Amino acid sequence: MLRTKFLAPAHALAEGWERANDFLEGLVQAALARGRSEGGFGDGPLHREACEAAVALLAQGEREAAKDLLRALARAREIGEVAPGLVPDLGRLLIGFRAWTADEAFLDRYRSGLTGLDPSVPLRPTPRRRPEELVGLSVVGEVIERLWGLWPDAPAGGLHLAPLLEPQWREMALLGLRIGTTSLDLRVRRSASGYTLTAGRTQGPRLRLTVWLEELAPTGIRIDEEPLGGTRAVFDLAGEHELQIDSLT
Repeated sequence: MLRTKFLAPAHALAEGWERANDFLEGLVQAALARGRSEGGFGDGPLHREACEAAVALLAQGEREAAKDLLRALARAREIGEVAPGLVPDLGRLLIGFRAWTADEAFLDRYRSGLTGLDPSVPLRPTPRRRPEELVGLSVVGEVIERLWGLWPDAPAGGLHLAPLLEPQWREMALLGLRIGTTSLDLRVRRSASGYTLTAGRTQGPRLRLTVWLEELAPTGIRIDEEPLGGTRAVFDLAGEHELQIDSLT
């Protein structure tokens, strides 16, 4: 399976997205190696950052590292080898894994080690974090959270997004984004009247897309030329659809 590709005029950011994969995977593998050598997982920075790195890899379409870390942490917690201070980070990894994959069969195999953790996916994305709060997620957080405002809800077959195009950019894209068993392409570009978002499903079942547009101050919204009211668009992504956003920004 190909990784999700990020395209943008900022070459350093696009190249950083590509390079982040190896760095993040290395972080997870280092945490796993330390856990094996020390006979458990403490709440030090390496293990906490590995949980964030695994979620970032999920956003890039990579799932094996998150599975490896979840499996190891669940087994260790079952026998008391996970420090209490690390449990909240494990909880966030569990939510992220479920949000991106909806792989309940995998989670069920390790349910005893995940007991007491709430895997519920928030109904709406959390507030957009500032760049300095995204350090643990590397450049992936910059792309996924700040630029696209993505929050997947694979168990419900949904994806929330709130794209923000940089003032000097004309276009950006995420290609091969994986939500559950669905892959899709997203492109946002400037138009004569504001912005145009194109969303296309490339494989898998349809998704329910919720596009939040408050930050773009829309004066009008159309989906496939049909007018919508309000400041968000909700629609089923069956094939390819075009969302036109009139805006003064």
